[in-house]
Formats: sequence, C-alpha cells, structure tokens
Amino acid sequence: MVFSLIIGGAGFFGTGIALHLGLHWIWPVFFELSIIFGLQFINICTYGYVTDSLRDRAPEAFASLSLTKLYEFGTSLSL
Repeated sequence: MVFSLIIGGAGFFGTGIALHLGLHWIWPVFFELSIIFGLQFINICTYGYVTDSLRDRAPEAFASLSLTKLYEFGTSLSL
C-alpha cells in the first residue's frame, strides 16, 4: 500500500506540475501511467484482503467488487 501511495501520489502531482508548466506531451502521459500503475496495486491489495478475510463468501465478495468496477466504468463514460 505504501508503494502505491508513493507511485500514485507522485503521478498525481507530476501530472499537475507537467500540465502547469506546459511540458512536452510525453510527461503528462508518463505521470498518468504511474497513476494507473499505483491504482492497480491498490486493486490487488483490495481484492486480496476481501477474498482472504471473507473466506466463506469469497466468490460473492469478488463478484461484488467486480460489479462495482463495472459500475464505476459506466459512470465515467457518462461524463
């Protein structure tokens, strides 16, 4: 979790600084990729925690997490 906090935080701040300074297009893209990389580690930690702590209901917990991700994707498209 600390790794994802560092990588994701650096990505958010780096994107803002790169856009503010008007740097070449590759720098905001690089920092956006580090945000995605950090968020994927958070997803791995979340899925691992939920399926490990709810052993008797792991399939249902995993399905509910997957449905929330699908819902988040659908709401982001409607913006």
